[in-house]
Amino acid sequence: KQKTRQDLIESAFNQLSAYHSFSKLSLREVAREAGIAPTSFYRHFKDLNELGLTIVDEAVLTHRQLIRQARRRIARGCS
Repeated sequence: KQKTRQDLIESAFNQLSAYHSFSKLSLREVAREAGIAPTSFYRHFKDLNELGLTIVDEAVLTHRQLIRQARRRIARGCS
């Protein structure tokens, strides 16, 4: 179940671009790229908005981790 959830997140993220904003995402397209039926999407997320919030949460977490790593390198005197 966790793998399918991650596949949905990656599918949505892959479809985002300068020309394809989140508001233009299609649940059917996201589900198809993730390899599941559109109705199965709802086993993992309430709606596309919840998926969007999850993507933002993961991006923020990744950003925080990168900042922590940079601070450690600076504290050790490395660049």
